[in-house]
Amino acid sequence: MRAILHIGGEKTGSTSIQWLLDANRAALATAGFGVAQSLGGANHVALAAHAGREEMVADLVAALDEPEGQAGLRAGLPARLAAMLAAQPAGTHTVLFSNEHCQSRLRTTKEIARLRDLLAPHFAEVVVLVYLRRQDEVVVSLRRTSLQSHGYLPGRWFPWDYDVLTMLDHHLLLQRWGEVFGPAALRPRLYRAAGAAQLQDYLDAIGAPPLVLRLPPRLNRSLGPAAEAWLAQLGERAPWPPAGLAALLKALETEFPGPGMLPARAEAARFLTRFSASNQAVRDAWFPGLPSLFDPDLSAYPEQATPAPSGPEIGAVAARMAALAAA
Repeated sequence: MRAILHIGGEKTGSTSIQWLLDANRAALATAGFGVAQSLGGANHVALAAHAGREEMVADLVAALDEPEGQAGLRAGLPARLAAMLAAQPAGTHTVLFSNEHCQSRLRTTKEIARLRDLLAPHFAEVVVLVYLRRQDEVVVSLRRTSLQSHGYLPGRWFPWDYDVLTMLDHHLLLQRWGEVFGPAALRPRLYRAAGAAQLQDYLDAIGAPPLVLRLPPRLNRSLGPAAEAWLAQLGERAPWPPAGLAALLKALETEFPGPGMLPARAEAARFLTRFSASNQAVRDAWFPGLPSLFDPDLSAYPEQATPAPSGPEIGAVAARMAALAAA
Protein backbone atom coordinates (compact mmCIF):
# COMPACT_ATOMS: atom_id res chain seq x y z
CA MET A 1 0.00 0.00 0.00
CA ARG A 2 0.88 3.64 -0.44
CA ALA A 3 0.34 6.41 2.10
CA ILE A 4 -0.37 10.02 1.21
CA LEU A 5 0.45 12.21 4.18
CA HIS A 6 -1.11 15.66 3.87
CA ILE A 7 0.73 17.93 6.33
CA GLY A 8 -1.08 21.20 5.71
CA GLY A 9 0.31 23.78 5.87
CA GLU A 10 -1.53 25.96 8.29
CA LYS A 11 -4.30 28.11 6.80
CA THR A 12 -4.41 26.34 3.44
CA GLY A 13 -7.84 24.74 3.65
CA SER A 14 -6.82 21.69 5.67
CA THR A 15 -10.10 21.61 7.64
CA SER A 16 -12.09 21.45 4.41
CA ILE A 17 -9.90 18.65 3.08
CA GLN A 18 -10.37 16.72 6.32
CA TRP A 19 -14.13 17.26 6.19
CA LEU A 20 -14.16 16.02 2.59
CA LEU A 21 -12.25 12.85 3.47
CA ASP A 22 -14.29 12.06 6.57
CA ALA A 23 -17.65 12.62 4.87
CA ASN A 24 -16.77 10.58 1.77
CA ARG A 25 -15.06 7.50 3.17
CA ALA A 26 -17.39 5.09 1.38
CA ALA A 27 -17.10 6.79 -2.01
CA LEU A 28 -13.31 7.00 -1.76
CA ALA A 29 -13.15 3.33 -0.75
CA THR A 30 -14.79 2.34 -4.04
CA ALA A 31 -11.75 3.83 -5.78
CA GLY A 32 -9.25 2.09 -3.50
CA PHE A 33 -8.61 4.98 -1.12
CA GLY A 34 -8.81 4.38 2.61
CA VAL A 35 -9.12 7.30 5.02
CA ALA A 36 -7.16 6.79 8.23
CA GLN A 37 -9.12 6.32 11.46
CA SER A 38 -8.40 6.16 15.19
CA LEU A 39 -6.00 9.09 14.98
CA GLY A 40 -8.09 11.82 16.59
CA GLY A 41 -11.14 12.25 14.35
CA ALA A 42 -11.24 13.82 10.90
CA ASN A 43 -8.04 15.71 11.72
CA HIS A 44 -5.36 13.12 12.45
CA VAL A 45 -3.78 15.08 15.31
CA ALA A 46 -2.31 11.90 16.82
CA LEU A 47 0.39 12.01 14.12
CA ALA A 48 1.90 15.30 15.29
CA ALA A 49 1.13 14.52 18.93
CA HIS A 50 3.13 11.31 18.62
CA ALA A 51 6.08 12.78 16.75
CA GLY A 52 6.49 16.26 18.21
CA ARG A 53 8.40 17.60 21.18
CA GLU A 54 6.25 17.45 24.29
CA GLU A 55 6.15 21.21 24.82
CA MET A 56 5.09 21.79 21.21
CA VAL A 57 2.21 19.30 21.15
CA ALA A 58 0.93 19.28 24.74
CA ASP A 59 -2.42 20.73 23.66
CA LEU A 60 -2.81 18.06 20.98
CA VAL A 61 -2.07 15.27 23.44
CA ALA A 62 -4.58 16.77 25.88
CA ALA A 63 -7.24 16.93 23.15
CA LEU A 64 -6.74 13.21 22.50
CA ASP A 65 -7.52 12.50 26.18
CA GLU A 66 -4.62 10.09 26.51
CA PRO A 67 -4.60 8.94 30.16
CA GLU A 68 -0.81 8.44 30.16
CA GLY A 69 0.02 11.49 28.10
CA GLN A 70 2.47 11.49 25.22
CA ALA A 71 4.36 8.47 26.57
CA GLY A 72 1.17 6.44 26.48
CA LEU A 73 0.34 7.68 23.01
CA ARG A 74 3.77 6.72 21.69
CA ALA A 75 3.51 3.30 23.29
CA GLY A 76 0.06 2.52 21.94
CA LEU A 77 -0.20 4.27 18.58
CA PRO A 78 1.86 1.78 16.52
CA ALA A 79 -0.50 -1.06 17.43
CA ARG A 80 -3.57 1.09 16.80
CA LEU A 81 -2.20 2.06 13.40
CA ALA A 82 -1.43 -1.54 12.50
CA ALA A 83 -4.94 -2.64 13.50
CA MET A 84 -6.53 0.16 11.48
CA LEU A 85 -4.52 -0.76 8.39
CA ALA A 86 -5.28 -4.44 8.78
CA ALA A 87 -8.99 -3.59 8.75
CA GLN A 88 -8.80 -1.79 5.39
CA PRO A 89 -11.02 -3.47 2.79
CA ALA A 90 -9.54 -5.57 0.02
CA GLY A 91 -8.57 -3.40 -2.91
CA THR A 92 -7.27 -0.51 -0.82
CA HIS A 93 -4.12 0.74 -2.52
CA THR A 94 -3.73 4.13 -0.81
CA VAL A 95 -4.36 5.32 2.74
CA LEU A 96 -4.93 9.04 3.29
CA PHE A 97 -3.66 10.92 6.33
CA SER A 98 -4.14 14.62 7.07
CA ASN A 99 -2.90 16.87 9.86
CA GLU A 100 -1.69 20.45 9.40
CA HIS A 101 0.12 20.41 12.73
CA CYS A 102 2.74 18.20 11.12
CA GLN A 103 3.84 21.28 9.19
CA SER A 104 3.60 23.79 12.03
CA ARG A 105 4.69 21.73 15.06
CA LEU A 106 7.32 19.30 13.77
CA ARG A 107 10.36 21.57 13.46
CA THR A 108 13.31 19.18 13.48
CA THR A 109 14.37 16.22 11.38
CA LYS A 110 14.33 14.09 14.55
CA GLU A 111 10.61 14.72 15.02
CA ILE A 112 9.85 14.18 11.34
CA ALA A 113 11.85 10.94 11.44
CA ARG A 114 9.75 9.74 14.35
CA LEU A 115 6.66 10.14 12.18
CA ARG A 116 8.38 8.41 9.26
CA ASP A 117 9.31 5.51 11.51
CA LEU A 118 5.67 5.19 12.57
CA LEU A 119 4.39 4.98 9.00
CA ALA A 120 7.18 3.47 6.91
CA PRO A 121 6.93 -0.16 8.10
CA HIS A 122 3.41 -0.38 6.71
CA PHE A 123 3.79 1.19 3.29
CA ALA A 124 5.81 0.63 0.15
CA GLU A 125 5.72 4.40 -0.42
CA VAL A 126 4.89 7.46 1.68
CA VAL A 127 4.07 10.62 -0.26
CA VAL A 128 4.18 13.94 1.60
CA LEU A 129 1.69 16.48 0.26
CA VAL A 130 1.92 20.09 1.44
CA TYR A 131 0.23 23.28 0.34
CA LEU A 132 2.25 26.50 0.39
CA ARG A 133 0.62 29.90 0.90
CA ARG A 134 2.08 33.39 0.79
CA GLN A 135 3.35 34.13 4.27
CA ASP A 136 1.54 37.40 4.90
CA GLU A 137 -1.79 35.75 4.06
CA VAL A 138 -1.02 32.92 6.49
CA VAL A 139 -0.36 35.40 9.31
CA VAL A 140 -3.51 37.44 8.66
CA SER A 141 -5.58 34.24 8.60
CA LEU A 142 -3.92 32.92 11.77
CA ARG A 143 -4.73 36.20 13.50
CA ARG A 144 -8.42 35.76 12.70
CA THR A 145 -8.30 32.15 13.83
CA SER A 146 -6.73 33.27 17.11
CA LEU A 147 -9.61 35.66 17.65
CA GLN A 148 -12.42 33.29 16.73
CA SER A 149 -10.96 30.20 18.43
CA HIS A 150 -9.33 31.74 21.50
CA GLY A 151 -10.83 35.20 21.95
CA TYR A 152 -7.41 36.80 21.55
CA LEU A 153 -6.31 39.38 19.02
CA PRO A 154 -2.51 39.75 18.77
CA GLY A 155 -1.33 43.34 19.06
CA ARG A 156 1.17 43.21 16.20
CA TRP A 157 0.11 42.34 12.71
CA PHE A 158 3.29 40.56 11.70
CA PRO A 159 5.49 38.69 14.17
CA TRP A 160 9.25 38.79 13.75
CA ASP A 161 10.25 36.19 16.33
CA TYR A 162 12.45 33.34 15.17
CA ASP A 163 9.91 30.61 15.94
CA VAL A 164 7.21 32.03 13.68
CA LEU A 165 9.62 33.04 10.92
CA THR A 166 11.05 29.52 10.69
CA MET A 167 7.55 28.01 10.73
CA LEU A 168 6.71 30.11 7.67
CA ASP A 169 9.96 29.36 5.80
CA HIS A 170 8.82 27.09 2.97
CA HIS A 171 12.33 26.33 1.75
CA LEU A 172 13.39 25.19 5.21
CA LEU A 173 10.21 23.13 5.52
CA LEU A 174 10.88 21.26 2.28
CA GLN A 175 14.53 20.76 3.18
CA ARG A 176 13.64 19.12 6.50
CA TRP A 177 10.95 16.84 5.13
CA GLY A 178 13.04 15.99 2.08
CA GLU A 179 15.98 15.04 4.26
CA VAL A 180 13.82 12.52 6.12
CA PHE A 181 11.45 11.17 3.46
CA GLY A 182 13.60 11.93 0.42
CA PRO A 183 12.98 14.78 -2.05
CA ALA A 184 11.17 12.43 -4.43
CA ALA A 185 8.49 11.84 -1.77
CA LEU A 186 7.54 15.51 -1.56
CA ARG A 187 4.57 16.96 -3.45
CA PRO A 188 4.48 20.70 -2.74
CA ARG A 189 1.52 22.54 -4.25
CA LEU A 190 0.47 26.17 -4.20
CA TYR A 191 -2.62 27.21 -2.31
CA ARG A 192 -4.79 29.37 -4.52
CA ALA A 193 -8.11 29.92 -2.74
CA ALA A 194 -10.53 28.14 -0.47
CA GLY A 195 -13.50 26.28 -1.88
CA ALA A 196 -14.33 23.64 -4.45
CA ALA A 197 -11.34 24.43 -6.68
CA GLN A 198 -8.87 23.73 -3.91
CA LEU A 199 -10.63 20.49 -2.96
CA GLN A 200 -10.47 19.39 -6.59
CA ASP A 201 -6.77 20.23 -6.58
CA TYR A 202 -6.32 17.90 -3.60
CA LEU A 203 -8.27 15.12 -5.35
CA ASP A 204 -6.11 15.60 -8.43
CA ALA A 205 -2.98 15.47 -6.28
CA ILE A 206 -3.90 12.11 -4.76
CA GLY A 207 -4.90 10.69 -8.14
CA ALA A 208 -8.59 10.18 -7.35
CA PRO A 209 -10.84 9.39 -10.32
CA PRO A 210 -14.05 11.38 -10.87
CA LEU A 211 -16.35 10.66 -7.94
CA VAL A 212 -19.64 12.03 -6.64
CA LEU A 213 -18.63 13.52 -3.31
CA ARG A 214 -20.25 15.59 -0.61
CA LEU A 215 -18.60 19.00 -0.30
CA PRO A 216 -18.07 20.76 3.01
CA PRO A 217 -20.01 23.84 4.06
CA ARG A 218 -18.18 27.13 4.37
CA LEU A 219 -16.08 26.64 7.50
CA ASN A 220 -14.36 29.98 8.09
CA ARG A 221 -16.19 33.08 9.26
CA SER A 222 -15.48 36.56 7.93
CA LEU A 223 -16.30 39.36 10.36
CA GLY A 224 -16.25 43.12 9.95
CA PRO A 225 -13.84 45.25 12.02
CA ALA A 226 -16.38 46.27 14.69
CA ALA A 227 -17.45 42.64 15.16
CA GLU A 228 -13.81 41.59 15.53
CA ALA A 229 -13.20 44.30 18.12
CA TRP A 230 -16.32 43.32 20.07
CA LEU A 231 -15.29 39.66 20.03
CA ALA A 232 -11.82 40.58 21.29
CA GLN A 233 -13.37 42.54 24.16
CA LEU A 234 -15.57 39.56 24.97
CA GLY A 235 -12.47 37.38 25.13
CA GLU A 236 -10.83 39.79 27.57
CA ARG A 237 -13.85 39.93 29.90
CA ALA A 238 -15.13 36.37 30.06
CA PRO A 239 -13.86 32.77 30.05
CA TRP A 240 -13.31 31.36 26.59
CA PRO A 241 -15.03 29.84 24.72
CA PRO A 242 -18.41 31.41 25.44
CA ALA A 243 -21.49 29.21 25.35
CA GLY A 244 -22.74 28.65 21.81
CA LEU A 245 -19.60 29.97 20.11
CA ALA A 246 -20.46 28.53 16.68
CA ALA A 247 -23.92 30.16 16.72
CA LEU A 248 -22.39 33.40 17.96
CA LEU A 249 -19.88 33.53 15.10
CA LYS A 250 -22.58 32.73 12.56
CA ALA A 251 -24.75 35.55 13.89
CA LEU A 252 -21.84 37.98 13.82
CA GLU A 253 -21.03 37.07 10.23
CA THR A 254 -24.67 37.52 9.23
CA GLU A 255 -25.11 40.85 11.00
CA PHE A 256 -21.62 42.34 10.56
CA PRO A 257 -19.90 40.74 7.56
CA GLY A 258 -16.73 42.10 6.07
CA PRO A 259 -13.10 41.45 5.32
CA GLY A 260 -12.12 42.40 8.86
CA MET A 261 -9.21 44.56 9.90
CA LEU A 262 -6.21 44.61 7.59
CA PRO A 263 -2.63 45.85 7.94
CA ALA A 264 -1.12 48.54 5.79
CA ARG A 265 0.18 47.43 2.40
CA ALA A 266 3.70 48.59 3.16
CA GLU A 267 3.77 46.57 6.37
CA ALA A 268 2.77 43.40 4.53
CA ALA A 269 5.39 44.07 1.86
CA ARG A 270 8.09 44.59 4.48
CA PHE A 271 7.20 41.31 6.16
CA LEU A 272 7.33 39.45 2.85
CA THR A 273 10.87 40.61 2.17
CA ARG A 274 11.99 38.31 4.99
CA PHE A 275 11.04 35.35 2.79
CA SER A 276 12.25 36.59 -0.60
CA ALA A 277 15.28 34.31 -0.82
CA SER A 278 13.44 31.30 0.60
CA ASN A 279 10.51 31.69 -1.79
CA GLN A 280 12.86 32.13 -4.72
CA ALA A 281 14.68 28.93 -3.80
CA VAL A 282 11.37 27.02 -3.69
CA ARG A 283 10.35 28.50 -7.03
CA ASP A 284 13.65 27.50 -8.60
CA ALA A 285 13.54 23.94 -7.26
CA TRP A 286 9.86 23.07 -7.55
CA PHE A 287 8.04 25.59 -9.77
CA PRO A 288 10.58 26.76 -12.38
CA GLY A 289 7.86 27.62 -14.87
CA LEU A 290 6.46 30.40 -12.69
CA PRO A 291 7.77 33.97 -12.73
CA SER A 292 7.56 33.97 -8.92
CA LEU A 293 6.41 31.50 -6.29
CA PHE A 294 3.42 33.63 -5.29
CA ASP A 295 1.42 36.41 -6.89
CA PRO A 296 3.20 39.59 -5.76
CA ASP A 297 0.03 41.70 -5.93
CA LEU A 298 -0.65 43.33 -2.54
CA SER A 299 -3.52 45.55 -3.64
CA ALA A 300 -5.94 43.73 -1.32
CA TYR A 301 -4.32 45.62 1.54
CA PRO A 302 -5.20 49.28 2.17
CA GLU A 303 -2.61 52.04 2.04
CA GLN A 304 -3.17 52.58 5.75
CA ALA A 305 -4.04 49.89 8.29
CA THR A 306 -7.73 49.56 9.09
CA PRO A 307 -8.41 52.04 11.90
CA ALA A 308 -9.57 50.65 15.21
CA PRO A 309 -13.38 50.70 15.41
CA SER A 310 -14.84 53.45 17.55
CA GLY A 311 -16.65 52.93 20.83
CA PRO A 312 -20.07 53.61 19.25
CA GLU A 313 -19.33 51.13 16.44
CA ILE A 314 -18.44 48.40 18.94
CA GLY A 315 -21.42 49.39 21.05
CA ALA A 316 -23.71 48.87 18.07
CA VAL A 317 -22.45 45.31 17.76
CA ALA A 318 -22.98 44.71 21.48
CA ALA A 319 -26.52 46.09 21.32
CA ARG A 320 -27.45 43.98 18.31
CA MET A 321 -26.03 40.80 19.79
CA ALA A 322 -27.87 41.44 23.06
CA ALA A 323 -31.11 41.94 21.13
CA LEU A 324 -30.60 38.68 19.25
CA ALA A 325 -29.88 36.84 22.50
CA ALA A 326 -33.06 38.19 24.04
CA ALA A 327 -35.24 37.36 21.04
